[in-house]
Amino acid sequence: MNLDSFILLVIVLFKGVTPSTPIVQESFSLVFSNIEFEAGRVTLTEKSRAILDDIARELRCYPGIKVRVEGHTDGREVVGFNANLVLSQERALKVLVYLTTQGGMPSSLLDYRGYGAELPISGGYTTSAREKNRHVEFHVTDISTFHNVCDE
Repeated sequence: MNLDSFILLVIVLFKGVTPSTPIVQESFSLVFSNIEFEAGRVTLTEKSRAILDDIARELRCYPGIKVRVEGHTDGREVVGFNANLVLSQERALKVLVYLTTQGGMPSSLLDYRGYGAELPISGGYTTSAREKNRHVEFHVTDISTFHNVCDE
């Protein structure tokens, strides 16, 4: 399976996924706007846990893929120094911990980062723009040992 086929597979399997254009053959990103948390908190919603279960199940089929989980928030002011940045870091870590503890992913293949509101995917301050900017991205950083063990 080549990279384009893998991206199409992921799009089909995970509703609400918008892939970015691959920069190089070994790296690409998937944006999940449907992985949600309770407002202003690090608690995953039940719907999001089900989505992460699906993601973990698919990622386990490709044991050599390395993934960086990135958390993003909207630009609304939050009380506290760097509160959005800290919230995005904690949410990305929460997703990583969920994937390892509940999803059976090896922690050695996962990394995380939080960016707060630094890298918006939608401009403006409308409700719709803010919702799009609150998202989790999965950056596949290494597919050098790309091999589907579920099809064997």
